[in-house]
Amino acid sequence: MARNPFAPWHAYWNQRSARERRMLLAAAGVVLAALVWMLVVDPMLVERKRLAAQLPQLRAEVRLMHAQANEIQRLRRDVPTTPAQGASLMGRVGSLATAQGIREHVDSLQPMGQEQVRLTAGAMPIRAWLSWVTVLEAQGIRLVHCRITPDAVSGKASIEAVLAHGSAA
Repeated sequence: MARNPFAPWHAYWNQRSARERRMLLAAAGVVLAALVWMLVVDPMLVERKRLAAQLPQLRAEVRLMHAQANEIQRLRRDVPTTPAQGASLMGRVGSLATAQGIREHVDSLQPMGQEQVRLTAGAMPIRAWLSWVTVLEAQGIRLVHCRITPDAVSGKASIEAVLAHGSAA
C-alpha cells in the first residue's frame, strides 16, 4: 500500500494546539504575502516607473513621426504628375549632377523616349551616388533601373542607370 507523503506534516499539524495553528497560519500568510510582493508586485512597480520615465520621449517620437508623415504626404502632392519631355528630364538630371558636384563622374546622359534618361558613370564615389539619388527622388525623379559595379580597391563604382519622372507606381 502506498504511503501518504504528507502523513508526517498531517501528524505535526494535529499535535499543535488551536492557538499554535493560528500562529502558524498567520506566519505562513505573512511569508506568502512577502513572496507575492517580492516576485510580482515590486517588479511591476519598477517596470511601471521605468515606462513612466520613458513615456514623454516616446510621445515626442510619435509626434515627430506624425509630422514626418504629413511632410511626406505634402511632398508627394507637390511632385509634378505630368511627365516632362525627355530633353527636359535630361537637362534636370544634368543640372542636378552639376549642383551636387558629380558631373565630372557622369560619362553620358542619353534620352530614352520622352520619359526616361540613361546615365552611365565611371569611377563615381558610391556615397556621392547614393546622396545624389536621394536628391533626385526629392526632385521627383525616380530610379527605374540601376547596375552598380563596385571597385573594392578605390571605393568607387561604375554605374549604369535609367531615370524617369514621377514616383514609382
